[in-house]
Amino acid sequence: MLTSLMGVVAGAAEYHGYSHSDQLLFGGSGLAFLLNADRGISRQSIHNWPFGGFDGLLLNLGILHEDLGHFGPDITADERNRLERGIRRLASRGVPCSVKGIEHQLITGFDDHGFLLAAPSVLERETFPDRLDYGSWDQFRECRSVSFHGFGTTHPASPEIVVTESLRYFVSSRSNPARHALYGCVSGPRVYDRWIAALARSEGSVVPGKALAMVLGECRRMAAWFVREAAPVKPASTEAALELARAFDEVSSGLTGLSSLPSSDVRSALEDLKKREKECLAGVERFLRNFIA
Repeated sequence: MLTSLMGVVAGAAEYHGYSHSDQLLFGGSGLAFLLNADRGISRQSIHNWPFGGFDGLLLNLGILHEDLGHFGPDITADERNRLERGIRRLASRGVPCSVKGIEHQLITGFDDHGFLLAAPSVLERETFPDRLDYGSWDQFRECRSVSFHGFGTTHPASPEIVVTESLRYFVSSRSNPARHALYGCVSGPRVYDRWIAALARSEGSVVPGKALAMVLGECRRMAAWFVREAAPVKPASTEAALELARAFDEVSSGLTGLSSLPSSDVRSALEDLKKREKECLAGVERFLRNFIA
């Protein structure tokens, strides 16, 4: 997975014995529908969103997310020690935990000197630490903040609830985009306006947002498969589901294809993607009406 947060969730789901498909995890959690961007159109934009809706949707999948805290460079030694003890207790009780420095990484164990980390699968060739030393956190000294998360288990909801609530979340994220972005990001179709502005600032010397485009493309591809898998739950919704899946697939192809376009064609491609994202909203609303009828 290019989306490291979902890699962590997939690891936690597998640990708890769930056989959730990737598309169910992406779609059921709402991440398949995410559309956020910071001013630099960086890949890390994908992480700058409120976790409230995500937490609620994860419960439907039988996963209980606990935010263990966000810490900056001013964290004290006592705070580090308390947090480290807490993570070791959770891990010993069978609760998978993760850490986010640059990307989300699953904590796979611990020894006398620190936590053991799994490297995320990401687009860019970066070196991610395979451990985090107690006390110093030296491996993340370049990060402005570090956050920790726990993933417990709870009783999952029915497939109907998983689909209905995730699609309602999608509609909400497009109707109230300001509620779904943090730290200077924008959300929803306005992302493409910001992307076009970044392209103009680059004056064609470089196409911004290639890495983010690949991550968002993965999300839309999973959205397409999520609604395809949802159709059999309510057979009357099949036609609307297949039409919506095609729309998501077209957005996914457009996003992942940006990197191969000549810079002179990128602006028109972004304008077309903005239009297609709006069409996806209409498709979701139509599918949702059929699904809950």
